[in-house]
Amino acid sequence: IRHVYYDPEFTSRPVAHTQVHMLRSNLGLLAPRQTKEDFAALATRHIAMQKVVAVYDANTLFPLYLYPPSGSNAVSRDDQQELAFRRLHREHSDQTTRQLMRAAIRRLFPAPEYPRWPNLDPLLLADLEERLNLAFIPDGTADLKKTFGPEDVFNYIYAILHSPTYRERYAEFLKRDFARIPFTSDPKLFATLAEKGADLVALHLLESDLLAGVTSDLRGEGSNTVERIRYDARDHRVYINKAQHFPNVPSDVWSFKVGGYQVCEKWLKDRKGRTLSYDDQEHYTKVTVALRHTIRLMQEIDALIPSWPIP
Repeated sequence: IRHVYYDPEFTSRPVAHTQVHMLRSNLGLLAPRQTKEDFAALATRHIAMQKVVAVYDANTLFPLYLYPPSGSNAVSRDDQQELAFRRLHREHSDQTTRQLMRAAIRRLFPAPEYPRWPNLDPLLLADLEERLNLAFIPDGTADLKKTFGPEDVFNYIYAILHSPTYRERYAEFLKRDFARIPFTSDPKLFATLAEKGADLVALHLLESDLLAGVTSDLRGEGSNTVERIRYDARDHRVYINKAQHFPNVPSDVWSFKVGGYQVCEKWLKDRKGRTLSYDDQEHYTKVTVALRHTIRLMQEIDALIPSWPIP
């Protein structure tokens, strides 16, 4: 996380129409539209640069919630309906689809105004209500027994995008266009995948309870300066100089990549010549633990999905 003077009149290419929604409490998805490398996606709570999950290709930021313009306290349902119709006009000109959209918005969002608006297609939400036999609530997470919320949909999507089989099966499509998300009609599978996705999101934001007790694990006497990075595969150690290392880093964690980036190596390479503070050391240790659990959860997600396409 870096600090930036974020002013659309000052900042180069601020993409304010999208990033402004991340300046308040929000959750966003970072994913490439196309990629030369292996596909990857990441969750964020902040505005983002253009190559977070790919070395060569720009990523797109998808905010989960849309906030009202500055100076306003609420998002108008009618304004959102008009925006939806503009999109539909570009994609579908038939009156039937417009009527379905209008009916879905009115039913899913009965109040005339909301503090923020879920950035999800109302027709998708209406379809999920029908196929899952669950009622949609406009904000947060739900019980997944009678209701589901925007963050449950986000978490389900995040789980699907981290399925190794999904990435392998649709690899050629993921290289050419945005990821397409298959939605299940099984409410129990939806709930379970949403829960796994929530665990992954928390890990990748370093907010997981699994990281609560993690502290710096840098060992050895030295200056704490990143000089020569070396991985010892036998003892599972990551050396930052001749004398100091981070222990307990399995080979699969060391080699784990997000898109084109080998996470554990790149983090240190970006800090070569820098003396790691205690917070830096703790952060790196948390990253290694988060990746260990990420690998586990990715396998668990794959094991939960009985077949492809998802039933």
